[in-house]
Amino acid sequence: MVRNVAEFDVATIVNMLNAAALDPSRWDAALEGLAKHTRSFGVVVFPLRGSLPYLPATRSMGEAFETYVRDGWVSKDERIIYGANRVIQRGLVTDRDIRSEDDIRRSAFYQEFVARLGLKGFAAVRIGSGDQVWSLTLHRSHQQGHFEEAELQSLRPLSTQLDGMAQIASTLGLAHGAAALTAFDVAGKAALLLGRTGEVVRANHRAERLLDEDVRIEKRRLISSDREATDRFDLSIKRLLWSGDSSGVPPVSFPRTGRSAVLVYLIRSFQLAETPLSAYHAIAVLADPDDRLLPTTQTLQKNFGLTPAEARLALSLQSGKDLQSAAASLGVSAETVRKQVKSIFAKTGVKRQVDLVALISNLLPNI
Repeated sequence: MVRNVAEFDVATIVNMLNAAALDPSRWDAALEGLAKHTRSFGVVVFPLRGSLPYLPATRSMGEAFETYVRDGWVSKDERIIYGANRVIQRGLVTDRDIRSEDDIRRSAFYQEFVARLGLKGFAAVRIGSGDQVWSLTLHRSHQQGHFEEAELQSLRPLSTQLDGMAQIASTLGLAHGAAALTAFDVAGKAALLLGRTGEVVRANHRAERLLDEDVRIEKRRLISSDREATDRFDLSIKRLLWSGDSSGVPPVSFPRTGRSAVLVYLIRSFQLAETPLSAYHAIAVLADPDDRLLPTTQTLQKNFGLTPAEARLALSLQSGKDLQSAAASLGVSAETVRKQVKSIFAKTGVKRQVDLVALISNLLPNI
């Protein structure tokens, strides 16, 4: 049966997706609208570089996605295996551009997955570039059949028109993540933004100071000196990002030589990066039990009238050093330190070093 094929309203499609780029809460409505305007059964957003923790999609594709992940088709998707590079190069491809009719008839992916779900025609439109390149995949049902040539001609300009949308969405998502890292810095917490495969996208200053040979970033991955700890972390990333369980995963312990282990807590970032085009999908918070938050020297000067030298000595003593070690680290004589300690005790109203440590520990940092 010959269908009456009309061109798509590309301007409306672009406007819907641009609105979603600026306001991530509109993504669901944009994808549903895209399915309606392209007369598709459903729409899914796929990455063309790397894997994806979740696939933003219309409600109609829910069963397909569940089967896709549960039955392992995610690693046997011939549309990705044979078509990803072609989408990147051409901007628009269909099943017929990727596989021949004979290949499709013999394919387990097409016959045991696609056909059994009642799906048939497929068109993929490239958006973005570089590492952040994605595909809007439009799916037709068996009854709807393949996209007609007139429909495909209507879709061809979309890739170019959506490049700006992809950049906006990705940039805004990263800005939210950067703001979150700054907030963790202010709170004195080390944190990392992680991409969809667990790669480190960005670290805050606190995290950079914490990293060493035992806990480090290597080839954009968070690595422990203990191989088993690294394996547990990678497994936790996969469980966190690929699971529909919102309860999260337990922290991973990264051992360190001669010190307490660093605990790595993983958080899904859906509330911070609701756009499917985000460069990151999780936040790792690194807790160091040995890292005690301290007030600044300015705080001690302001609250107790200490001189800058006395404030530095007070913080040195709070860290556990004795008078001799504190004198050596500050580059002053033992006699100078003894005089400064008497002055510090008088100004703060304490009589012992242990009382001074307790007093400083109760002060809020960086006030």
